[in-house]
Amino acid sequence: MNQSPAKRIATELLDYLKQEGLLEHLPALTEELQQEVWRNQDISVISAEELPEAQKKELAHSLTAKWGEHRIVYSIDSTIVSGIVIRYQSNVIDLSGRRSLQDLAHTLSK
Repeated sequence: MNQSPAKRIATELLDYLKQEGLLEHLPALTEELQQEVWRNQDISVISAEELPEAQKKELAHSLTAKWGEHRIVYSIDSTIVSGIVIRYQSNVIDLSGRRSLQDLAHTLSK
């Protein structure tokens, strides 16, 4: 049976840890790998139009202060109407005009 690359790597790693008598370190290794994955995730900034460089710098400073050093990927999506949407890991900060209009429509429909 053909294994996925991830399964093959996991099997080889476990075999190595067993052979070297290092299996007890697996929980710490797993935690370190998870932290490394989180550290290497990008921050996504979506805006309705191109952000000026000064605003990108200010935003980068604030995001770095909040979440640490990460690559920030900027994109444009005119369907958000105005403002920005920021995504990092499981965090979403939606400051878009679209969200404001949705909230207003919900409030008015009560």
